[in-house]
Amino acid sequence: HRCRCSPSGLHTLTKRSSSLLSSVWQDNGTGKVRNKKHLTTPDAIEVHKFLHESVNNGCEFAVIEASSHGLSNDLQRLSEVSFTLSICTNITSDHLDFHKNRASYIDAKMNIFRQLNKLSGIAVIPHEADWVHTARSIVKDHSRIYTWRVVKEEALKQNEASYVLSILDITIAGISIVVHSGNIQN
Repeated sequence: HRCRCSPSGLHTLTKRSSSLLSSVWQDNGTGKVRNKKHLTTPDAIEVHKFLHESVNNGCEFAVIEASSHGLSNDLQRLSEVSFTLSICTNITSDHLDFHKNRASYIDAKMNIFRQLNKLSGIAVIPHEADWVHTARSIVKDHSRIYTWRVVKEEALKQNEASYVLSILDITIAGISIVVHSGNIQN
């Protein structure tokens, strides 16, 4: 499958009515507008107000860019939010000024998996991340886990990841990729 992914188009991937809350764009079902605050995850009251407005505007799904600050136990900006699908693309050394150390930063990010819906949650994680075992241990008993990795086209044959992404093109408008199911046999 070929697709173009960009932060502004992520919420259209479902082809169902969805809202978007990100550091760049917001759409509660009434139309996409720039996030003037550029805050990735607003405080809990604003998040729940946004979700309430989204439901009232007919949205079935919400795509939320969840920052480590928003997921942290200290700020609890996303407390009481249950996720159906949680995707963690990376964990870097950002925000160590807030989290103090990498272990605390990882623990905050793992809340996105702790808050997965216990009956139908889906976790999507990078196949080779150093924290993948932590994520797996959190969701192993209640959610499905899928992994992904980005590879060059010629390296597709042997793969343990659930999905393999091949990058076709990178532009200012987004990234064009091909998504392959894992364990490809040519």
